[in-house]
Amino acid sequence: MHPSPPKTPPHIGASWRAILVGVLLIIPNVYWVTDSAEKGDPTTVSLYFNVVFCIFILTGLNAILARIHSAMVLKPGELVTIYAMLAIASSLAGYDLLSGLIPMIPHAFWYATPENDWAALFHRHIPDWLAVKDKAILADYYRGESSFYHREVVGGWIVPTVTWGSFVCVLLFLMVCINSLIRKQWIETEKLSYPIIQLPLALATGRESSSFLTSRMLWIGFCTAGSIDLLNGLHFLNPEFPSLGGNVYDIGALFTEKPWSAIGWTPVAVYPFAVGSLLLLLVFLSRLESRLHLR
Repeated sequence: MHPSPPKTPPHIGASWRAILVGVLLIIPNVYWVTDSAEKGDPTTVSLYFNVVFCIFILTGLNAILARIHSAMVLKPGELVTIYAMLAIASSLAGYDLLSGLIPMIPHAFWYATPENDWAALFHRHIPDWLAVKDKAILADYYRGESSFYHREVVGGWIVPTVTWGSFVCVLLFLMVCINSLIRKQWIETEKLSYPIIQLPLALATGRESSSFLTSRMLWIGFCTAGSIDLLNGLHFLNPEFPSLGGNVYDIGALFTEKPWSAIGWTPVAVYPFAVGSLLLLLVFLSRLESRLHLR
């Protein structure tokens, strides 16, 4: 008899365990995103650092659980599922979506004055189910120092919230449909890669995760970036500390003679995260060029 081939472990992706962990982590991540608006919003760049941080922590917990109880270790497919859930939730709660949509719902009615005449211009064109119109309900929203959980406040917001929430769900579904349409052309025909997913994927996938986390260059880059952020944070709290990057420098003052003195205010800024993104892009382009030459 021929020996039976070894059984390959089943692929585990969107398991109930992964979905549960993702749902639990969505709550602090959404709070993180909304609380950091205008203060380094995580969703202003494509690779969300709040989600990468969560996957990094889960990978570290996996290493601990592997020594205690291997059955509790999250599989690579489960980590990728959690990453996708947190990334989508952060996108919905972040920059230029819900963070801008919520203040827009009552804006036209709270800021309507006799001078701008908004009430006569367009208030009649906005249906009741699309906006909150009662200024008595909006007073505490704009002035603060109050709770949302009052019967009259919830009653005034519930219909517009359900309306806009339904619209966002339909919008998200349409985006999934568009992704499904272009997936085959992108992956199977063009065989294009996904540079943004490379870092989370390296953290999530088994042996690659171990080699990735033990990379000397990774920790050199991590310590360098962390030291710069720590230094800039100390500078923000106490300006006596020096800063490195992230500030806007006006080089217009250096040009004092005509015709260059007409240059005026000319800001120049160096952001460490932008420099790091540029280096990653250059590495990706160099590898792509080498592959094209090999063909």
